[in-house]
Amino acid sequence: MSAPRVTIGFPVFNDHHYLPLAFDSLRAQEFTDFEVVVCDNGSSDGSWAICEKYAELDPRWRIERNPVNVGINGNFNKILGLARGEFFRLAAHDDLMAPTLIGRSVEALDAHPEAVLAYPGTVVIDGDGNETTYWDGDIDLTDPSPTRRLVTIAGRWRLANEVMGMVRTEVLRRTDPRSPYLSSDIATMIELVARGPFVRIDEPLFFRRIHAKSTFGAERSKDDVAGWHAETKAPAKRKEPRAGSDYNRLARGIAGSLIKAEDLPWSVRIPGMLAFQSVWAVRRSRIALGRWRRQLTRTPMPTSPWETTS
Repeated sequence: MSAPRVTIGFPVFNDHHYLPLAFDSLRAQEFTDFEVVVCDNGSSDGSWAICEKYAELDPRWRIERNPVNVGINGNFNKILGLARGEFFRLAAHDDLMAPTLIGRSVEALDAHPEAVLAYPGTVVIDGDGNETTYWDGDIDLTDPSPTRRLVTIAGRWRLANEVMGMVRTEVLRRTDPRSPYLSSDIATMIELVARGPFVRIDEPLFFRRIHAKSTFGAERSKDDVAGWHAETKAPAKRKEPRAGSDYNRLARGIAGSLIKAEDLPWSVRIPGMLAFQSVWAVRRSRIALGRWRRQLTRTPMPTSPWETTS
């Protein structure tokens, strides 16, 4: 059997509520030359039964099950190791895709051989599937200079929808394996930016669900999210972090990943790492100053654009 052009990587962990909707949006794709590699991370809520059902319905579903939770990043690394497609796209249990998303992403990468990743416009939806806003915070990462791309993303990434784009599998495999800390997928995204341009598909094809139980939703504490990343069945109680410690760990992870990127010349690694860290440090300082001013003046935090009904 020949390998499919695309692998959709689908990590699963106690996701039964939205999982069928996400699977159905995959089965509705107009482009059909793809496989779905699902790895259940020791779910206890019936998610595995849903995976088995779809594997019976559709031979493109390849399902694996970890006996225990190996952490979201360990699960992702396992899925990537199983991928056979030329292109890879990560999928989440609560997001949805327009029927043309996979096909348009393949077309974009075929048309732009210099690009390492293609991603579409994003519509933010709530827990009930209602559209809340069209996310216009996407950024231009087409500059041929790796350093300028890194400067751009350091200053502007926010929702990081690019993480859910379609990437060339062989390029993704050259990145540092994801580590068990918060937002390590951002470090992977930064590595990809250093390796090549991102091309944006100017169509709203990705429906990102942001709700109370999202990664940093109202009902998810950082302890919950840390447990989700950890190699354990239950959320691990963290030591009380110092202010900004998660961001500092991410900054160190990004710097280390760029320095270890042996397929990139030092002329890219060192200037790129220094440029990214400099711009990001300034950005974090401005954010911290803004929070201090709001506390001093007792000004409430502004409502995030994805929480505002349009």
